Amino acid sequence: MLLADWRTLARIIRRSTAVLEVLDARDPQGTRSPRAEHMTKAMEKKLILVINKVDLIPREAVSGWLEYFSSMGLTAVAISSLRGTGKGELLRVMREVRRGDGDLRRHRLP
Repeated sequence: MLLADWRTLARIIRRSTAVLEVLDARDPQGTRSPRAEHMTKAMEKKLILVINKVDLIPREAVSGWLEYFSSMGLTAVAISSLRGTGKGELLRVMREVRRGDGDLRRHRLP
């Protein structure tokens, strides 16, 4: 990414309540952006990991990733944008962030 793009991203994060980082369920770790996550944390914003395409991997793998991210102190939500599953859970978590409610690491499988 170009320096100007990172500056633009920093401006957007600064003005946001939370950041949604969309990860591919087939390779969640490989699709994370450590720099964007660092910027989010440095600006004391909430980070929500959105694991998309969960319909392409076994349910046990989805559960494993949700547990892993939770154990790391991260909020993660599993969705399938193609099938529309998990949207309700994502909206619930986003509302909790907006209200500043408790522990966001709770999650449910779609």
